[in-house]
Amino acid sequence: MGVSTNNKIHGAAAEMLVAHELMRLNYGVCLPLSDSERYDLIATKNGKMWRIQVKATGALVQGSYKILFQHGRRKKTNYTKKDADFFACVVYYPTGTGLYVIPISKPKSGKGNFWEVGKHGFWLDKRPRCDWEDYRNAWNLLV
Repeated sequence: MGVSTNNKIHGAAAEMLVAHELMRLNYGVCLPLSDSERYDLIATKNGKMWRIQVKATGALVQGSYKILFQHGRRKKTNYTKKDADFFACVVYYPTGTGLYVIPISKPKSGKGNFWEVGKHGFWLDKRPRCDWEDYRNAWNLLV
């Protein structure tokens, strides 16, 4: 079972959104000519470069938006520093888009749960903000 056309289109749109944001912030952006690498784009600035894996979601499931920090169709494998340097997670919230820049080594499990501050569907009193909120628009990590 392959990836659906709809998923491919949403993934490509998220990659273009991340590339646009990087260019707006005066980064150079390079796109691989094929999808054989574990990263989706390369950002460059001041003689440095970072490989970025873009992940996107817009589906609310059990109170949060899920992102899989893994690759592989049948056997899921966590990304490592050999694969990429950062995740750029694009979360399509009803009120706008959240962009999270997360070092590839930060996720300790293969899954991430995201939600807007103060809007978790189930545990608002216990978890007013998601664990990844400190990484929202954290482009300053690319140094």
